[in-house]
Amino acid sequence: MQDDTKLTAPQPTATQSVAEAVCSSYTAMMNAIGDDMLDAADGHLDELTILSGRHPEHPDVMLFRTIIAIQRGCATEALQALNSIGEDFCLELRVLCLYSIQDPLWQGLAQDLQNSADTRVAVAMRDMLDRYHAVRGSL
Repeated sequence: MQDDTKLTAPQPTATQSVAEAVCSSYTAMMNAIGDDMLDAADGHLDELTILSGRHPEHPDVMLFRTIIAIQRGCATEALQALNSIGEDFCLELRVLCLYSIQDPLWQGLAQDLQNSADTRVAVAMRDMLDRYHAVRGSL
């Protein structure tokens, strides 16, 4: 995870609003993640963090930090960073990390979260569990 004290806010161009700059940085970040250009993705995420005024430990920022870390093969480090923030912080991201390192604890945590009040989290956890059981059942 990166230290935001070294970052300076990118400035939108004269013809670009902050919203357009955010949209542009988001698109560039998603493309970089998809193209496995993870250093570029990190840079765009830093820009987004500054432009949006979000704290570097905001769940939206940590989601992408975690995805990038997992894609780099650093799921254990991402899990340690999440744990250092707080015991109950972004449990759904912990599930992704645990799944990525093939730690069976992911299943219990996903089962706990499948009834989350956050619909996105609940759906994602049910989907992960359903896919896991479908693949496991077909072996």
